[in-house]
Amino acid sequence: MHALIVDDDFIGRKLMLKYLRDYCLCDVAISGDEAITAFQLAWIEKDPYDVIYLDIVIPRSNGFEVLDYIRNYEKENDCPFKAKIIMVSALDDQNQIVNAYRNECDSYMVKPISMKKLKEVSKQAGVPLKKILR
Repeated sequence: MHALIVDDDFIGRKLMLKYLRDYCLCDVAISGDEAITAFQLAWIEKDPYDVIYLDIVIPRSNGFEVLDYIRNYEKENDCPFKAKIIMVSALDDQNQIVNAYRNECDSYMVKPISMKKLKEVSKQAGVPLKKILR
């Protein structure tokens, strides 16, 4: 499984990488622009992301803008499958959560993140985390 972690916070990225390293090959992006570039390159290289953990508050295109870009790209390019997108935020705001689902995210995870929470939310989004052999 191929995952993209998008978070501008070093500790947040490091923690997600630690939790996910036994389950998938992970790339990271620290801004919205970088996330869009990584997403595009993954399709060009024919190795698209299965799951994207997308923080909402990131520089240069926020998480909602990135989500919108990805869903439009998938539609316009007739992608054979859609990446599972899990929005990540420190805010447990009902309006923000509703907005995320309206914009076609697959799940929403509120920080702080634990391994248990990550597994539950990933499974809810249709991304069961299974250990990989390296």
